[in-house]
Amino acid sequence: MIDENTDIQLQLSFLHNAEKQAVQGMLLTALEHGFQLNDLLLLASVYNASAAMLEYRNGECVVNYATAEGYDRRNFGLHYQDAFDFAEGFGTWWYQ
Repeated sequence: MIDENTDIQLQLSFLHNAEKQAVQGMLLTALEHGFQLNDLLLLASVYNASAAMLEYRNGECVVNYATAEGYDRRNFGLHYQDAFDFAEGFGTWWYQ
């Protein structure tokens, strides 16, 4: 049986994880649509969240990403595996 204090800690942990997933989802949406919102970076810092969007466009692999430090983009050329490995290093990532 779980005591009341442990139950409260579990609930807080669950809420924190849900909020972090929401922030990561917003970061992915921002990356997908080309937005760079400073308020999202503040939330990324609070929740230690990051996100990456891997795209294959015009014969090149590009990873757009967001962390608490800001938004950036990295071009991997034809090196899909390198781009994939890089994107996997973020809290969440998406292939477009």
